[in-house]
Formats: sequence, C-alpha cells, structure tokens
Amino acid sequence: MTRVLEHARKLTWREFTGISEAAMVLCRVAFGLRQSNFAELVRRLHLDEKMPAAGAELVEQEARRVRRAHRLVPLETNCLLDSVATAVLVHRRGYSIALVIGVQRDGASLHAHAWLGEPSPQDARNFRPLLRVPSEE
Repeated sequence: MTRVLEHARKLTWREFTGISEAAMVLCRVAFGLRQSNFAELVRRLHLDEKMPAAGAELVEQEARRVRRAHRLVPLETNCLLDSVATAVLVHRRGYSIALVIGVQRDGASLHAHAWLGEPSPQDARNFRPLLRVPSEE
C-alpha cells in the first residue's frame, strides 16, 4: 500500500483524476458485464452513438489510463473489459472508436477476442469479426 501512495504522490492532478476516472469506468463496465446482456450495456454506455473518429493518440492515452487503473481495482485484465472501458473513456472525450468482437475456431474450441479500431495483423489473421460497435452502416 505504501508503494501505491508513494506513486500517487508523484502524479500530477490531471494524471490522478484521469486514472481515478478510468478506475470508476472499469468498475462500472465490470459490473455491467455481469449484470446485463452486452447489447443493453452498449446502449446504456452510449457506445452505439456515432461521433467523430478518435485519433490513435487519444485511444492510446485512454488505454494507458485503463492499464494504470487496474493497479487500483481488484479486477482481472481481459480484452473485453479493457476494450469497453477504453471505448467509454474515448466517448467521454467526444469521440468514438470501433469496439470489435471476433471469434476464432480452433478444432472443437471457439475463442473470442475484443479489440478497438482496426484489427492488428494478428487479430485479422486469426479472428473473424462478428460484432462492431458502432456499426459501419
């Protein structure tokens, strides 16, 4: 705990509030994923609204805040939770980023993965996108 406090003292006010906001969003998303279906969560979080596209720098900034917020909240890191939380933070800045969920078949097993924006070469090669929010209509 003292390491966390020592680290917190070194943060600027802006960094502290950004990480705190990310921690609150992580908790809200984690609770929402457990309590409602995904479509309802997307609607409640307004992630289906089309807004101007976010730049890569903003998305990375918010993803970094989510990663740092994981140090404060006892939630397991996973691609769906982190992608949704990052998309919510980007949305709060007035922009949107596509949240994509894809699947991969491996013999009799089916694996899912979530990512933001365009898939990385690894995602594109291995996962077939099933859902994109907001949709590309």
